Amino acid sequence: MPNKSDSAGKLHQYFTCKYLEHKVPGSQCISPLNNLQLLNIHKGCFNSTELASLEKIGKLTGDRILNLVQDDITSINDIGNSSGAIGIQNTDDLVVNTQDGSKIGFSLKCWKTKSTVLSKNMGAKSLLQEYFLASTEQQIFNQKMETEQLDFLNSILKTNHKSIAVAKKQINNHAVQNGKSKARFSDSNYKNANSQRDKFLQKLRDNLYNILQELSTSQLENACNLILDSDKKLFHASYSSGNESVDFISTPKITGARNIEIIKRGNDSVVVKINSHSVGFRFKFESGITSSIKLVGDY
Repeated sequence: MPNKSDSAGKLHQYFTCKYLEHKVPGSQCISPLNNLQLLNIHKGCFNSTELASLEKIGKLTGDRILNLVQDDITSINDIGNSSGAIGIQNTDDLVVNTQDGSKIGFSLKCWKTKSTVLSKNMGAKSLLQEYFLASTEQQIFNQKMETEQLDFLNSILKTNHKSIAVAKKQINNHAVQNGKSKARFSDSNYKNANSQRDKFLQKLRDNLYNILQELSTSQLENACNLILDSDKKLFHASYSSGNESVDFISTPKITGARNIEIIKRGNDSVVVKINSHSVGFRFKFESGITSSIKLVGDY
């Protein structure tokens, strides 16, 4: 079963795409969720009330797009699944193609109960290089991370492996031998996994915090602008039943920032406070104990 917040985003994109197809005769919605099996997988994360609300914000978003696009729409591409794969600068979820050949991109974010806006998923081993334009610092971070990840993996079964790959293989084999598909943090066979995870993520947080302190203003601005979708056509939507809403957001690009503060948040996050924004970078495991280490960007 996919992550619920990811599925909400994909359904928001899909319902918006299909609504535009319905409203504009002759247009075509091109979406991976036109595959009924894939669509039902994402729908399975929600009850009927939630699905009705997601469909409603799709209609509301579609109406806002129709107000913004003046020329006749020929097709709508739902590219949210692949936008990151063609460059981190591309944050569009929908691209509207018009009769005059224009391609107009829109980014969509949604939530049921808003605390922070979850913007992007990033790889721990590429964050600094791709977002902060800090390739040397990325190498330093990766070296420390590999050492600390090996220590974490060895702590799970009290081993002393010298290789991350070998340590992961033994943990995965142990899980299979105990009737599990993978080693999970909730599994009683790995009682110390959660406490060791917290220690590991805290070390990653501290390493990132120390590196960000040394980066230039322009490097910090670049990363924050990507997380904030600065200068993009962006919709924020709530699918809370009875309170569905969609707002068009335009965040000016941050340049020449003077008031920048970098702080630690909780056990696993670093926050860059820049101008009036607070942009967070939170470390997490992608899924089980041997999965990749990712980050979530938020604001």
